[in-house]
Amino acid sequence: ENGNTVVLDINLNQALIMEGLYREFVRSLQVLRKDADFAIDQRIYAYIEVSNDELAQMIFEFKDKIKQEVLILRMVELEDMNCPDIERTVEVGDGTIIVKFKAKV
Repeated sequence: ENGNTVVLDINLNQALIMEGLYREFVRSLQVLRKDADFAIDQRIYAYIEVSNDELAQMIFEFKDKIKQEVLILRMVELEDMNCPDIERTVEVGDGTIIVKFKAKV
């Protein structure tokens, strides 16, 4: 229009891919919180186990944002997660993530 041309790069770079995986994962965690019947402002503990390097990188890059958005006090080791309140394997991208939530450790 009026001699102007707009070019849009639709190629995904690694940063955009990581952002997409992060958003997909947080959505899954919010559903898991709801399924566990946690109070909307209840802080929890989480154990997370990833199936591939790409998901491990996403967790590393966005760990603080994930904890903030999902109200995670601390990510714990498996041995600290006896009898979780809820446990689920979620699909994110091309991999899976095992998630366990507990209100108190």
